[in-house]
Order: sequence, then structure tokens, then C-alpha cells
Amino acid sequence: MSRNIQSYGNDYEKIGFLPEKNGQELFLRSPQSLGQGFLQVISLRPGLKLLIRDFQPLKDIRVSFEEDSLPLVFSFLLSGAIHNDLHQGAWKRQFLFAAGQICLTSFPAVRGHCIHPAGKHMQMINIWISRNMLKVLLKGTVRGQKELDILLSKIFERRMFFGSVCPAIQTALVDIVNCPFHGAIRRLFLESKCTELICYQLAQITADQVPKRAAGILSAGEVERIHHARDLLLRDLQHPPSVDELAKRVGTNDYTLRQGFRKVFGTTIFEQLRQQRLVQAKILLERSDLSVAEVAFQVGYSDIKHFYQKFKQQFHTTPGSFRT
Repeated sequence: MSRNIQSYGNDYEKIGFLPEKNGQELFLRSPQSLGQGFLQVISLRPGLKLLIRDFQPLKDIRVSFEEDSLPLVFSFLLSGAIHNDLHQGAWKRQFLFAAGQICLTSFPAVRGHCIHPAGKHMQMINIWISRNMLKVLLKGTVRGQKELDILLSKIFERRMFFGSVCPAIQTALVDIVNCPFHGAIRRLFLESKCTELICYQLAQITADQVPKRAAGILSAGEVERIHHARDLLLRDLQHPPSVDELAKRVGTNDYTLRQGFRKVFGTTIFEQLRQQRLVQAKILLERSDLSVAEVAFQVGYSDIKHFYQKFKQQFHTTPGSFRT
């Protein structure tokens, strides 16, 4: 893969993100002047990288890039929106990447910029995979060399493919965000989830049936409302809105909202809140000097014993042991 994690991080460093390198991972935190959030780049193996972006800017943020050679990029937008402006020779395209969409891009070279809109909580997962690594993964999984060549030519000859997040994809994305493991086991888990997501997206490209874990299809507007409700729910972990209040604020009823959360995220509203509280607690334990009790209170737990139980249940270790 021609581009390393440091060069990708440089695009965000240029606008003020603060880097922290840890082995095969690069963590960049947004300064308070730009907003709240982070960018994390994880090198899983040569030719395979995972990027996690969770960011809510205070103002429109523009990130420019220009690359001579890029890997294949599988993109999954869980919430928010990104305005994109891409150029390759005489070819140009401007488009809005919206919540609930997935995209596969294959550019030998590209330049342009993306804009993160102010006030929009953006949560996005990207998988960068080299062409050689994709061939290694696909070898032996497609019947016959001819079928393999057709699939690869579809990907390499076209610049962009768009699809939608189905419940199975959503579940895999949530698994990545809430990964309970550490060290080598964590990398193995994340690699397995990346492979799973690549399979789902390739299935959409080849018009295969993607497995569904929930009945019913939501419209784009309904999916956007569900994502907006999630943003409102997680905006204040200490004092989250009730389900009734949340439903009213996004223009639906509590039954539709509950069902929508299950279809879009593969989980309940309460479970989404619990998972995000624990993920935020994990980040605070890693990145701040707050005591365990202060961390628990900041993410919405008034009972420290209950916090210990849920943290250990989620991450298989206590908050104190995790920090040490």
C-alpha cells in the first residue's frame, strides 16, 4: 500500500488535529477549537488498514488531499454527512456522502477535498486494502479464474460504487466501534470484521443477496431520522433524553423509533446508550487523568459499582486494571 498511516494523518494534522502514535496505531484528537472527536488509524497487516472517524466540528472543516496512488477504500458512514469534491484528470465529481450509505472507491490517483459540516456528528469507518491483498483474500473464494477476473475488473475499472448499510453491515460496524479485546486478539477481531464488511460490499457489487437480520426496509428519510435520534441520544451521556422525548424531537413515535434502532443498528436504544457510555469511558481512561469515579460520573453512571460491573462485562477487565 503506497500510503502509510502517518501520511494520512498529516491531512488532519494540517488542520490542527493532535497526533499520538502507539505502535501500529495512530490516534489524532481534535482540538477544542475545531470541535470534539478523533481519528484512529489501525494497521492490521501489510496492505490492510482500518480507519475510525468520530467527529463533531464546531465549524465547517475542509480537508484537502492529493495522491498519486491509492488503495481500494471501503467506506461506511454511520452518521453525519461529508461533502466531497474529487478530480482525476478530466474526470470530476461532487457528491454528498450521507448517513446510511457505503461506497467503494478505486482510484490509481486522485486529488480533491472533503468538507465536514458544522454541528453534524460524523461517525465513519474506512477499510483501506491494497489490490494485491484483495486478490489474496479473493483467491479460492470465487469459482474459477474467469469469475475472479470479472469481479476484479469491475472494481478496478470503475472509480466508484455506492450501496446502503443493511442490518448485517450495521451490526459488524457496531462490533468494530465496541471491540472488547486488546492487543493481538483485538487486531485479529478487527481484521475479521473488516473481511466481513468487504464481503458484504462486494456482494452488493455483484448483486448477490446480502444477509438481513431484521425484516422491513426503511426509507432514506427514516434512516436519517434514526441516525439523528442516535446523535441526540449520545450528545449528553450524563442526561440523555427519554425515548418519548427523543421520538418527538425527530418527528416520529416511540414504537417506530424503537423498531428503527433495531433495524438500523441491530440493537435497542438503551443498549446503544450503554455501549457508547462504556466506549467513552474507555477513551477517557486511556487519554485523561480523571479518576475511575470521575470517568464513571462523566459518562452517566452514578453508581460506581454498577459501572465496574458493566465495564468488566463489556471489556473483560476492570477499569482500574485496564488503565494499568
